[in-house]
Amino acid sequence: MDTLRHKRGMTLIELLVASLLISVVFLAASSLYISTLKLFKSAGQRAGGGPGISTETDAFIAMEHITRRLRLANRVIMGLDSDSANQSTVLVSRQIKIRMDYNPQTLVPNNSPVGTAYVKTDDQWAKYRFVPDGGGDVTKTTLRWKIAAAETGGDVTSADPEVAPGLKLVDSGASLQFQRRDWSDGAGATAGPFTIYITLTANAAGRTFTLWNNIQPHLMANSGDT
Repeated sequence: MDTLRHKRGMTLIELLVASLLISVVFLAASSLYISTLKLFKSAGQRAGGGPGISTETDAFIAMEHITRRLRLANRVIMGLDSDSANQSTVLVSRQIKIRMDYNPQTLVPNNSPVGTAYVKTDDQWAKYRFVPDGGGDVTKTTLRWKIAAAETGGDVTSADPEVAPGLKLVDSGASLQFQRRDWSDGAGATAGPFTIYITLTANAAGRTFTLWNNIQPHLMANSGDT
């Protein structure tokens, strides 16, 4: 009997006190979480991007998106569809077309021999373009892209998806462009492979910054490759 008398449970008062303490701790943790979330969203908006994402982050994401596909290219063409007849002379453009032995979306290799410019039956094109607003508002230029089965048949337009939706571009002449840079033999003649020089200028919290990248395509394909 003495043993049973000493093995008692918690009283009602003890349960109420324990419940109150648990509620206080839970409330404090919830308040801290909500405050941190609001601060994170506010910081992202002040940086000029969408909720919780800064424009600087979006600019690096956009540059990396293009760079990864350029490094896998087996052919690169500058310019719009209307420039096709003169593509060998188009060195600077707002649009670039990248042919790949890989799926442009997933970067998974196709069935054809990877890295070849000659077996191209299942190759696809990744096209990028700095698309103007159309109404003359240079603050609304966007970087968009599309996947296509052929080099011609449609330029990238405002109907295509943005590479980085939170990206706020600064459109002032040469601030947004793709440029083909040929290697020279020192005597003025083109020699060897070329590189693609990308200029991307954006704005974050009132601060303008520019990203540059100079990329050599995988096969160093030139405009004469068909």
